[in-house]
Amino acid sequence: MAVSTQRNLPSQFIEDLGKDYGTQLAGLTAVPLDTGKFAPQVAAQDPLQTKAYQLGTAGAIGGAAVYGKVKKNKKKKDKK
Repeated sequence: MAVSTQRNLPSQFIEDLGKDYGTQLAGLTAVPLDTGKFAPQVAAQDPLQTKAYQLGTAGAIGGAAVYGKVKKNKKKKDKK
């Protein structure tokens, strides 16, 4: 029994665009690029944000500190 294969090729102008793009892309990527210019940067914090961060990481905010203590105490009770 013979097997028949059918291919649907894109139009000629699409193939030409792909070949042209490939040629241009090879030329563009051959030039070294300083990627340091595209490195992400973070904006500086204002004084209020800095103070809030310091309080949060020092455990000076009561709500977060209490939650941590309750959670630890609960674990101790569960072990008994």
